[in-house]
Amino acid sequence: MKFMMLVMWWVISTVNVAYGQSLPVDSVKWAKQQERIAEIGKRIDDQKEKLAQLEEKLAEKTQEREKAVARAEESADDNRQAAVRLSNDVHDKGKARRAERQSDQARRDAKKARRAYKNVRNVEDDIQRLKRRIAKDEKRLLELTE
Repeated sequence: MKFMMLVMWWVISTVNVAYGQSLPVDSVKWAKQQERIAEIGKRIDDQKEKLAQLEEKLAEKTQEREKAVARAEESADDNRQAAVRLSNDVHDKGKARRAERQSDQARRDAKKARRAYKNVRNVEDDIQRLKRRIAKDEKRLLELTE
């Protein structure tokens, strides 16, 4: 509603200035303040939309992290079992190769789990940063509207 009033006022004032009528200084100051209010309001709306997107992304990344952790634990168990089988028969090359592949897989899965954890943490940090920016802009908006 405020935005529509601002647009109507801007159109009227533009028409008046175009026909040679000057605006009083207070009107110019008020127009600039209204413009700032509209700008901050738009920025807050954009930030809230981005916040909603980030929160959705956080849910996805959290789910990915849980899957990665489960895979890493499973790979670690498989690696442990392959190592036990190899320790029972140290001279078997097939068991040695399987144990090596299992350890490589466990290492890769652990790295993916760490990366997934880092991704979740980064999204959480982005959300906190955005919330602080929204609060700061809402405070500015409140100051301007008082």
